[in-house]
Amino acid sequence: MSASVASACHAVAANVAAARSARGRASVRRGGDAVCGARATRVIAPRGNARLGVVMNSMDELDAEAAAVMEQIRQLQEANQKLKEDMDLFAMPEALPQRPDYVPEAGSTQGTSAPKSSFSADVLGMEMPYLGEGETRVGFQHFDKVENEKARMEAMRVEQAARVTGVTPRPPPKYEKTEWPLSIVFVSSEATPWSKTGGLADVCGSLPRELVKRGHRVMVVSPYYQRGTKEDTYFEGAFDTCSNASVGCFGAAHEVGFMHQIRDGVDFVFVKHDCYERPGGIYVDAMGNAWEDNQFRYTLLSHAACEAPLKIDFEGKGTYGDEVVFVANDWHAGLVPLVVASKYRQYWNTYHNARTITVIHNILHQGSEPATTFPNL
Repeated sequence: MSASVASACHAVAANVAAARSARGRASVRRGGDAVCGARATRVIAPRGNARLGVVMNSMDELDAEAAAVMEQIRQLQEANQKLKEDMDLFAMPEALPQRPDYVPEAGSTQGTSAPKSSFSADVLGMEMPYLGEGETRVGFQHFDKVENEKARMEAMRVEQAARVTGVTPRPPPKYEKTEWPLSIVFVSSEATPWSKTGGLADVCGSLPRELVKRGHRVMVVSPYYQRGTKEDTYFEGAFDTCSNASVGCFGAAHEVGFMHQIRDGVDFVFVKHDCYERPGGIYVDAMGNAWEDNQFRYTLLSHAACEAPLKIDFEGKGTYGDEVVFVANDWHAGLVPLVVASKYRQYWNTYHNARTITVIHNILHQGSEPATTFPNL
């Protein structure tokens, strides 16, 4: 802005000087009515097309034009001064003094400066991050090392996968809470990590956890196996709910207990009965032969699973109630839809709003039994 004002001043001065010189020369050529340095006595009327910046024939007009330009210059100078005052309001303050580096105590093996981390000045808006002293500082440094290593390994995994397959892996899913949360009961003969022979256990051990992330309330009902294997140790975290139930099948009433363990928000409920506590496999004995009472064992599981939502009072949440969705997995839980419809709805006046889903994981295993055993169910 200052350079523009100075340029305008020089231009006006040059125009005024040129005008006066031209006026002197014009008066001499027109008959000597005026001498150099004096005002001309002959006044020539101004042309009608006179414009700013053009030399005029009349000194009065020239002086008026100069006065108008000087007024413009004065206005520009005032605007320039006001602009300077406005810009001073946004001037940056002086930089804050730097916080001195951390000096460790005598004999300490800690460094004298903190590593750049999630607590850095970039994030906190501070000149220097404060990470505490002593063990607190060491803890933050260890946390940063672990997180940085995790990020580095993840980046290497993604890069390697993209290089080998040519496909960049999808980012982790973002879970959104559902607007219509449900109470869901999975019934399965096995669930990872407590018991497993195949993919059925993987599904019933992982899918419920994903449903919980979306806002559903989920229970998994499975047998409380005690087979003398390392998997038995996983049941150590389960506690007795003191909600025993009596179920009728195979011509008698059988009392079952319910053990409860929470993992990742899922209520894992294990049906406790003597038929599940024996050495050998889940479905076969030590010789590889199928247990002769498998039909009874999993009929008992289906009946007990129907009792669990009504009997078990989960501390702080209450029972699941009768408005649930049963997910019966494979033939081991195949009786659940039948028992809900023919027993509980018809005779016990409950589960009217319940829904049942049958999921077949392996059609090869159907739990075929002679028709003569059907009355036992």
